[in-house]
Amino acid sequence: MAGEPVRARGQPVTAVPGDRLARIGDLLRACPPPDIAGGFDQCPHGTWPCVITQAVWLAQGRDRDQEVAAAGQAAARQAEPGQAGWDATEDLPAAERDGRLPCWEADAEPGTG
Repeated sequence: MAGEPVRARGQPVTAVPGDRLARIGDLLRACPPPDIAGGFDQCPHGTWPCVITQAVWLAQGRDRDQEVAAAGQAAARQAEPGQAGWDATEDLPAAERDGRLPCWEADAEPGTG
């Protein structure tokens, strides 16, 4: 009948939307951030964060922007010392002069780059 919860084989019916969302979050696993410092921005499902990773974050109540920013910061810490030196000595002054975010912050901003 329309509007009734659907019972998956062997699974109890969970009518509360929050419970279903939590169960989905438990079933899925977020893809780890790719090696951005190594030039890779992909996970097995596509550009990271993929839809599966975003669904897990949503089900777990995590904020997409915060997760992406944290991954960007972790990648920046792992970057080669030479690259970090270039960022600080070259891109930061250029970003300030151009009125834009430095490359390590712009990469973490959705919809930029």
